[in-house]
Amino acid sequence: MVDRCMEFIKALGISCQYLAKAEISNDSLNDVLKMFGQSMNVSGVSLLRKRYRNSKSYLFEFVAQWSSFGDEIRSLPDPLISQNLPPDWIVSLNEQRPVVGKDTELFLLGATSNLLLVPVFCEEQFSFVLTFSDFQHCGVDGTMQELGMAAGNILGLWAKNIQTEMQHAEIMDFIPSPVLVLDSSGSVKAMNKAIEEVPGWSTEKTGKIKQTEINKKNTHSTVSTLAKDFADKGIFVPSKSGTIYDICDRPYGTIHYMEDVTREREIAKNLRRSETMYRTIIDFAGVGIILFRKDRILYYNERLAEFLGIAGRIITLADFMNWIDSSEPEVRKFFQKPSQKINNPTTFEFSTDDREEGLRHYQGYGRVIGYENRPAIHFILDDITEQKELAKIARMNELRLQHEDRLTALGVMAAGIAHELNQPLNTIRVISDTSLFGRDQGWELNEEEIFDGFEMISKQVLRMSDVIHSIRNFAREDRGKLDNIDPNDAIKNVFSMIGKQFEAHGIHIEMDLETYLLPIRGNLNALEQVIMNLVVNARQALEEHRQFNKKLWIKSGTRFNQFFIEVGDNACGIPHELRINVFDPFYTTKEPGKGTGLGLSISQSIVTEFKGTIKVYNNDQGGATFFITAPFSGDKS
Repeated sequence: MVDRCMEFIKALGISCQYLAKAEISNDSLNDVLKMFGQSMNVSGVSLLRKRYRNSKSYLFEFVAQWSSFGDEIRSLPDPLISQNLPPDWIVSLNEQRPVVGKDTELFLLGATSNLLLVPVFCEEQFSFVLTFSDFQHCGVDGTMQELGMAAGNILGLWAKNIQTEMQHAEIMDFIPSPVLVLDSSGSVKAMNKAIEEVPGWSTEKTGKIKQTEINKKNTHSTVSTLAKDFADKGIFVPSKSGTIYDICDRPYGTIHYMEDVTREREIAKNLRRSETMYRTIIDFAGVGIILFRKDRILYYNERLAEFLGIAGRIITLADFMNWIDSSEPEVRKFFQKPSQKINNPTTFEFSTDDREEGLRHYQGYGRVIGYENRPAIHFILDDITEQKELAKIARMNELRLQHEDRLTALGVMAAGIAHELNQPLNTIRVISDTSLFGRDQGWELNEEEIFDGFEMISKQVLRMSDVIHSIRNFAREDRGKLDNIDPNDAIKNVFSMIGKQFEAHGIHIEMDLETYLLPIRGNLNALEQVIMNLVVNARQALEEHRQFNKKLWIKSGTRFNQFFIEVGDNACGIPHELRINVFDPFYTTKEPGKGTGLGLSISQSIVTEFKGTIKVYNNDQGGATFFITAPFSGDKS
């Protein structure tokens, strides 16, 4: 028995050397089982692995087997399901106790006389079963069980080593970047899948490195060489390298970690390209851009610096505030205490006084945006000085055109105006001639009759003065001054100038004006011009298309909280295909020399200044009706 124990101990020592190189299901493992079997004088040895099919069910899978019946290893049997083994066996094995089989139980594992099952634990988990079949010349006594447990412990260490290597391999494969392990000779000992997936990779690229380089901790030499070799496959940079030591603190090899920064470099390149393009766009956009938070400017572009006339230093919010004219309190307040709740864009117009260029006008758009996970004010400035100047010139031209149109209207109505002045002049002449004739004839003049004549002359002079005043006001060139006006005054002033002319042409005028209208915001002369254009057009249409029963009406009133003026006639109306163009500039249906085509276009622009509308339609009396609406000023005075 002592000799057998010594043989078994010798077998354990040799087995340890074999197991250091052994993997699951290879020849070295079979040789180990053979040494165990021969030293313990059994007919067969098997190693079964516990493999789980799910979280609860498992089976025992044969991984190696030796038999004394021949040198050839028999084919491994089919797996054994745990339910095929006696339950008390499973309990003992889980409790790290060997199991001795007898009688019919032996047939399951190929034994004929006796059987020893030894549990193999790996990191405190029941993982393998080592079986010894048919002990020769002796039974399975306590000594045999102890020897079997010793063999199981050796296999447990081997299993732990195998498991550690598998876990290390899985951890390395989990790392997305290439990892390489070299031994002291410079040969590849381990690498992960990431390096194997590099196009064109081969172990020959590593070459050999000197032992002195291995002794240097954190050396980058080898991995830098490899990174250059992969330059045509991507961009690899050495991230970290280190030396591996064995249990005796001797340098064993090196481990190198390379990082594939191809995508990062491409992203950085695209980011720089996008940033350059963005800066180019905003710098050449022609507008100033500023981003600020409370009392600090976060960003501004070159155009804003040009607006402020500051170069060579960083612009502060104080510089910006000093640049804005002091007469712009709302804008200054916006920048001094910006609201963090400006969800909709806020628009400003303000001016600055430039010493070199004079007064400049700007338009700004402000809004709260998210910047670095915090709200900030984004402000865009546009220099609108030229637009302001052009708008001013355009307005002057428009007013000049309106003035010329008024003079044209006066020319058209010259005969009516002359009639308005001739009638009171004739009355004055009759009174004065009668007085002179009576004196020559020696009439006795009655003092009361003389004063009655003077009173009549005074009334006629006042009438002429009113007509001349109305003409002067209508013809003068104003600058579009706005005031609260009564729409009825414009109507009355027009007909005080040309009302008699309509009567002279046999045109019956119906006037229905609502009293006590609320005032509207506008220019009285401009509204007079609109009414003048409409009634002159109506008079011309009536003269051309109607000989008898000529009628023109004008109304004023309130509708849907707005005032309205209606001017209509019973002439000929306007065909539909022409009606859509009547407000276009220079569009006219009159004969050459009788119209410029600007009257209705100017009238529409004037009504638009009143924030109103003007429309035209054919009425049920055969003529055309123009309908003007505009809001009241809100001033009930």
